[in-house]
Amino acid sequence: MFNSISWQTYLTILVCFGATYYAISAIILYHRELLHLVKGRSAPTSEIRDDKKSTSTVSVIGASKDSLSSQPSNTPVDSDEFILSSSADQFPESIQGTPSSEPANLIIGSVSDLLNELKTLIQLCEEYKSAKEECASLIAASFLKYPHLKETTYQHAISAFVCEESKDHLPFALTLAEVQEWWS
Repeated sequence: MFNSISWQTYLTILVCFGATYYAISAIILYHRELLHLVKGRSAPTSEIRDDKKSTSTVSVIGASKDSLSSQPSNTPVDSDEFILSSSADQFPESIQGTPSSEPANLIIGSVSDLLNELKTLIQLCEEYKSAKEECASLIAASFLKYPHLKETTYQHAISAFVCEESKDHLPFALTLAEVQEWWS
């Protein structure tokens, strides 16, 4: 494409552009040091650091806690202004947990585990093109592992999930009545 430009010319231009780039960068970043160097005297490093300190002493946040606490305060404080808490108030209720919420958390965890297991079983039945009876026995065996979910509000939702997944992934459809029978 560029037959008229030789490699020597290309490399010369590339070196010139690189040198110009680094010279401009050095001038922008180190102009104070370069001015002191050009004037013939070396710049003391403390001068440069003092310039940087003077710009950093401007406080954006405000005075530190130590500088405020070093000034004694002579204003009286009423005892009503103090807020005292007992050791029971230190932790919120959500962290401590209540005994009544622990079984609910166990049930929700069991529901999640059962749904993951059912999803995996239905995927395996789809992959191996299993018969309806085989899938039914696998799903019923999964229900037997979680007897504490029987007769809960989650039983109907889990059964509906199995019916929907069977419609989407299996060559046969399961009815809600069939799935509900497998819980017993």
